[in-house]
Amino acid sequence: EPTPEWVFELQQQFREDLTKFQAEFSGISEELNEIKVGIKAANEVIKSSNELMASAKERLTSANELMASAREHWKSAHTSLASSNARIESVSLERQIALKKMNEIEKKIEETKAVRAETDQYWNDLINKEIEKRN
Repeated sequence: EPTPEWVFELQQQFREDLTKFQAEFSGISEELNEIKVGIKAANEVIKSSNELMASAKERLTSANELMASAREHWKSAHTSLASSNARIESVSLERQIALKKMNEIEKKIEETKAVRAETDQYWNDLINKEIEKRN
């Protein structure tokens, strides 16, 4: 008995549906491949970002260590500066005292010179009177 016509129609319909399905599946497959490529690229960006982040963290740690060291140097310098300022103040006071003493000594020297001049004048006058008496 010959194959009924409706079987051929079903086969034809099946082939058409299969062709449509394969076309859609091919499109979905291409989209899936594009998604995979996108995911791979995103993973590479994430990996690169993580490496950059790790590098940045290392640099930040290094910068923090340098800042801590700089703070310690600053504290040390500040302490040295305070010590130097105290020494300068002390030397300045010593200088003022020395200048005051020097002025006092100069005043006494001038007073002594004046007394000496008076004494010399007294003795010169006395000697001159004595010489006049004897002449």
